[in-house]
Amino acid sequence: MIRKRGKMSKLTKKIVVGVVAFSLAFTAVGVAFAEEDDLGQEVESLEQMLADLQAEIAGLNGEEAVEEEDEEEEETTAIEGVPADFSFTENLSQGATGSAVKYLQIVLNSDEDTRVAASGAGSPGNETEYFGPATNAAVIKFQNKYASEVLEPVGLTEGTGYVGAQTRAKLNEVLDAGDVTKPDPSEPSADLEQILDQLAAVALAIEDLSERVEAIEKDDPTDPDAREGDLSVERRGSPRNVELDSEQTKDVATYRIEAEYSDVTVHRMDLYIYEDAVTVDDHLDIGDVRDYIDRVAIHTGGEIIGETDVDRATFDRDDERIRFSGLSIEIEEDGYADVVVEVTASDEEDEKTYYIGPGIESETIRGVDNAGLTVYTEADELRSFKITGEEGGELDVSRHSDSPEEGIVLVSDSTSTEVELLRAEVSASDGDIEDFDKLVVDLDLGGTWATETHEDIVQDLILYDGDDYLDDVNIDYNDDGETAEAVFTPDIDIADGTTKVLRVVADVAALDIDEQGFGMTASILEGNNEDVAYDAADNRVDLEGNARGYEQGMFVVAPSAVLDSSSINTRGDDETGASASMDVSVTAHEGDIYFPEKWLIYNEYGGEFTWNVQTSSDAESYRANELDYDAPSGTAIGLSDLEDGDTVYLVEDGETEEFELKGNISTDDENEGWVRMAVSEIGWFTENDDGDGYLQFLFDDDMDAVDDLETNSVFKEGR
Repeated sequence: MIRKRGKMSKLTKKIVVGVVAFSLAFTAVGVAFAEEDDLGQEVESLEQMLADLQAEIAGLNGEEAVEEEDEEEEETTAIEGVPADFSFTENLSQGATGSAVKYLQIVLNSDEDTRVAASGAGSPGNETEYFGPATNAAVIKFQNKYASEVLEPVGLTEGTGYVGAQTRAKLNEVLDAGDVTKPDPSEPSADLEQILDQLAAVALAIEDLSERVEAIEKDDPTDPDAREGDLSVERRGSPRNVELDSEQTKDVATYRIEAEYSDVTVHRMDLYIYEDAVTVDDHLDIGDVRDYIDRVAIHTGGEIIGETDVDRATFDRDDERIRFSGLSIEIEEDGYADVVVEVTASDEEDEKTYYIGPGIESETIRGVDNAGLTVYTEADELRSFKITGEEGGELDVSRHSDSPEEGIVLVSDSTSTEVELLRAEVSASDGDIEDFDKLVVDLDLGGTWATETHEDIVQDLILYDGDDYLDDVNIDYNDDGETAEAVFTPDIDIADGTTKVLRVVADVAALDIDEQGFGMTASILEGNNEDVAYDAADNRVDLEGNARGYEQGMFVVAPSAVLDSSSINTRGDDETGASASMDVSVTAHEGDIYFPEKWLIYNEYGGEFTWNVQTSSDAESYRANELDYDAPSGTAIGLSDLEDGDTVYLVEDGETEEFELKGNISTDDENEGWVRMAVSEIGWFTENDDGDGYLQFLFDDDMDAVDDLETNSVFKEGR
């Protein structure tokens, strides 16, 4: 097509004059700023100049004469005006300039749904090399139209105006296919390219003037929308030093991006990976890490906003960075957004430590402020993470807070009784646990009875998941008479991050009174629980940690004691003595209980101090020689110091009696130090099954009920 040279020259002169006039006006901005009204008029006059030039070009478009084409047409793509060898290879955003912007506008104008402008600059045939707000709006229309191909793959629901990888791919597809809606043939043609280039220069000049005015007005609180913005980024304290097992996904770093002076929308973030935190100017190529990292993602507010597989199909060996484009992280002025970096380790078995972050490369984080200007930032603070090469899935055990404390358990003399020995928490971490098929429980045997008696009375242990039955097994008693073992098959799965509460219960047979007094302690120990389950990768997993229970004493008849009150004071002017008292309530359970006066308190506490103790009660009493008592066969417990004339008190079944214990330390005592009075043993009797004698037992201060029977401490001076 042949252009009319005469007419073009005349208009070009007018444009040159306009540019010169603009330049003069531009240099006067500093003076005009002193009078805000004059500054506004200056900008308005420049904008009017642009409008006049556009109008004259529009008139010229109607006057052009079309002649026969006698020169060969330039080869183009399926869309007229774009060279055949052109494709979109660079990301574009508002503020960009160049031929790629012009071709972008041509492609957008080829579809009525995404047209840049109906008339004037940017309209069909009047495309420019400047990416302004109109182009930005048209790109958003394009992205929304092809949302399934452009937005959804990167987790976005609305267009951003930023021409990133997804948008470029679709633009190139449109170029190749010419799959567009043809514009109205009545629209202006593209014959005024040379004039429009000059017009674009004027538009850029006016834009530059506007930016200078905005810079001058940046600190004006009456016009916040005109302020230019800035970005900064800092590494947060958590997470840090994260370890990832094979095929495990974890958050490894958090970066806080802050906006200053203006709202900023972040559209792009680059991540670099390093082998150490010292030579941060020497990042690794992605090819060096793709064997150890399967995936990298970023999320904010719990929502994934960008992710990519790190493999040969996605990255070449010499790719330098992991780039997340097409983001839309909106940050208000003086606000921030925490962007969390998430990494998935590969199944490699080698151990590797890496450092990840935006790095010191320039422009690693990019956004757009309220003025439409592109702002950048970068960070040299990296965060390390370690790929262990180990398979995931761990199983841990610990004693539950509600596991039974050491004490007395009353069992039946007519039916079997379930006695809980241990309550344990079993937790899965770093992956799901599947087919938990083995659990070894160790038993320690105590009390008054030998192994054969335990074996006769408690043959089975039962395992519960909370209240749900899991398994029951026979107890394997050892020949030492002191230990036993039970091996369960729980056959349960435990999801990552969850906990099961397992209860180990003894099935105690009906107990004769002359068999009572034996104890059992259950524990789950890591040394005996190896290869107990599978993780998600079908690797056997050990149970880590220990859950140690407390001894449970099995009784048909037994007393309980509660401290009602206590007091202690020093005695004498020089405080060389001490006096103390305790009021104790004793209750008999499932049978009558007899208490020897001299055995209700064992009268030594600490150091060289000796308490002289007297016991009094309104309970019915006897003399020791009135009772035919003996210890059960095999017991080590005896009350050999009880004499015939000693007092023995009776507490009847289901009744409670009060006992007052009074003690003192002589003022002549030469020792000094902290003293208190404490019950260390309780000896007691109950009738045997035949009713023709009495069995004797002893509770010591290892039992919680006895351990609680004590006064406070005071400091006694020495004589």
